[in-house]
Amino acid sequence: MTTINRDFDHLGDYSFDVLPCNILDEDVQNIGPEKGYGGVALGFFDGVHIGHRELLRTLVYFCTLRGYEPAVFTMDRYPKPHAADNGEQLFDGLIQDTRWKLEILFELGIERTYIQQFDEAFASVTPEEFLDKILYEKLKARLVVIGPDFSFGYKAAGNADMMKAWGKKRGVEVVVIEPLYSDGEPVLSTVIRKALKVGDLQKVTRLLGTEYSISGTVIPGNAQGRTVGMPTANVRIPQQLLIPPFGVYVTRTKVGGRTYNSVTNIGTRPTVNKDETDVLMETVLFDYDSNLYGIEINVSFLYFIRPERSFNSFLTLTNQMNKDLKMATSWLDSYEQLWKVADNNGITTWVLPSDRFHSSVINVCLSSPADPCASAAHAFLGRILASCTREYPTQTEFTKRLNDLFGAEYTLSNRREGDWQTVIFRASTVNRGMDNSKPFHSLVDLVYKTLLDPPLDEDGFFNVDIVERERRNFLSDWNAYISDYKNYVSLRTRDLLCGEQLHGTCMIGSIDCIASLSSTELTRQWRQWLKTAQITVLVAGRFDNELKEKIVNAWDNLPNNGGRLRRLPGREPSPFLVGDPVHVVEKAPIRMSRLGIMYSGLRPYTSFRVGEIDVLNNMLASASHSLLHDIVRQHPDAVHHISCRTFPFLSSIYIHAIVTPGQEDKVLRAVDRQLKKIATGSYPPELFTSSLEMIKNQLISIADEMENMLSFRRNQLTAGRNIDIDGALALVRQITPEQINELAAKLTRQVTYVLVPEAEADTLYKGQSINSAPDKKATL
Repeated sequence: MTTINRDFDHLGDYSFDVLPCNILDEDVQNIGPEKGYGGVALGFFDGVHIGHRELLRTLVYFCTLRGYEPAVFTMDRYPKPHAADNGEQLFDGLIQDTRWKLEILFELGIERTYIQQFDEAFASVTPEEFLDKILYEKLKARLVVIGPDFSFGYKAAGNADMMKAWGKKRGVEVVVIEPLYSDGEPVLSTVIRKALKVGDLQKVTRLLGTEYSISGTVIPGNAQGRTVGMPTANVRIPQQLLIPPFGVYVTRTKVGGRTYNSVTNIGTRPTVNKDETDVLMETVLFDYDSNLYGIEINVSFLYFIRPERSFNSFLTLTNQMNKDLKMATSWLDSYEQLWKVADNNGITTWVLPSDRFHSSVINVCLSSPADPCASAAHAFLGRILASCTREYPTQTEFTKRLNDLFGAEYTLSNRREGDWQTVIFRASTVNRGMDNSKPFHSLVDLVYKTLLDPPLDEDGFFNVDIVERERRNFLSDWNAYISDYKNYVSLRTRDLLCGEQLHGTCMIGSIDCIASLSSTELTRQWRQWLKTAQITVLVAGRFDNELKEKIVNAWDNLPNNGGRLRRLPGREPSPFLVGDPVHVVEKAPIRMSRLGIMYSGLRPYTSFRVGEIDVLNNMLASASHSLLHDIVRQHPDAVHHISCRTFPFLSSIYIHAIVTPGQEDKVLRAVDRQLKKIATGSYPPELFTSSLEMIKNQLISIADEMENMLSFRRNQLTAGRNIDIDGALALVRQITPEQINELAAKLTRQVTYVLVPEAEADTLYKGQSINSAPDKKATL
């Protein structure tokens, strides 16, 4: 067993084993998990595209639920017939080298990768031997995740159906992931190779879910570029890699924890050395002037500028390089794609450039595991921090400072993401003032001062007056929120669904904790929060290098103790474990009954097929002829309002209804019938068509607002899907009615919460003891 030789400090304390092996050797016995059992994904995973990611995220998700170790079993070469001297030669080349693939597997949560020697002996293993001797005995697999076309064993005689039958017999859970389709094509490595070969980088990026990239160690060149102020980082490209056409590209280059804009040439450098035959990657990095010799870099390809050509002189080449750099700079300013600028000390900074808007926006997100008291402290701290700084300690002074920055906005929100809580500090203002000032630069300074330099007293604790002011405001706002029975029923229903799981922790934690937190304890929690929380900074709009450095370097004084939290989607937030169905009736001082219904069975929150959930939700309650609204039209005497929403991290759909007392069961049966209509396909075709169109239009409209674009991308990152709007649209366009029917058929009603009027409870439920609803302030 060996540990991969890469710098994975950015993912925290997390083991990753790479096991090059010949699993047929008699000596290879205890190669599986040291404790318990494992889940195994099978495949070659060249490119680790979005179809692979769907499969691997599913593996991690279910392994977390079952308590298994997630692993990958793959080959040391492309598994073509062994008769070829080099398997890779049979298919143009690899999309990525093994080391870079291993890093991606690690970042997806794979704890162990078995790299099997693909030789004649292994190619001769029968399907039965592979299943029983390798998967079950040696790897101790009790969960296997594969694609529908996966084949195994001698002459590829084994298939998915055979594996499912074996799994049923052996007690092994076999999950077959259906293929993803994007704009009419299956997401396959072969499709990506064809697109890469002709230089269709847009398609390659869409199918990979990230830009195509090449990694390697920088080697010495002839230093001619340095003489004209354009030093290049040269990397020799391995022969087995399939590369895009020779030429000059707009790129981004990752060096350690930072990523820089760059321009890259792939080719043989005909101007510099006409006899060169090896393919080199030469990269000029913007705003970087340190020596890169011997350092590993990763270059992502964004846009093709021009083909490689031979120039008459080095001076002519230099002039062309200057034009290339100017063109790349202009193109990057308008390239509206989120990219990771830095990942230092566990704090990630993402930027979404856009020159379409006059304003820019920053989100600073602090995420940590949900806990009633810690979450309360963080929500409370958010309100304090977003209201003042040491320089502007009063609300009046702080508000005036925002107004001076051309009416800057600064808001706070608390999000519950499964069993994690995220507090988001949002701020926006114009990029430039009429006096040529830079208001957004100053606003970024102000945001960081609220977080890092709040008003403390002479003993170093939060000012008591400020704490008490915000406590009063906080409790008043919460009481107003929870007094609305729509909010109360939603929280109570979720409470009943989650039981003791932390997924049910309120987004602001425990109200009792908020009421009792002292200034001293808040100060301790603030320091601990900054020290350990996962911190993600996202910026959208126009930005220059000065602003980029300001955003990245602001955290330099925080402790670098290696203890910062980092979520790994599919593992954190942790999968929700569905319990037994719950039916609860309670009473409250209300006039109309309220229903809170939770149906579970949606896809994992990490799935790229989330668009199916949006379409289903739309068919139920958002489209003009939605099925739940049909209930209101058909039974106006029974139901007066009905709505529905999804809880992705609970894999559930929530339905809320206002009902005439005594009609609760009638409405519940009607809701079940409408869901059954979708499950059986018994609905008008235009309902699906209009719902699909609405989801597509909603995605398109996201690009109209910069804050919406940033929020969309942040949600994608949280779920482990770093795809843009076009990528999401390409997946949504492939949704079929049959997929929606299948999704609806998997739903089960897990929670039925009925809140009835106190005055009518005894009449409606004769002989039953109906409890009063829990106190709204103390529960949820």
